Amino acid sequence: GNQRENYVKQLQPTHKAIDRLHVRLLGHCASGKTSLINSLKSGIF
Repeated sequence: GNQRENYVKQLQPTHKAIDRLHVRLLGHCASGKTSLINSLKSGIF
């Protein structure tokens, strides 16, 4: 299957930088989700 080949290619190491990454954060209220997002966006972590 073509989907399987694409998935395996994504798992292989590469020197190419990742421009974008989609992440979903789940957690309780006041657990720091927004603070983590703001920290990652600003580059301070």
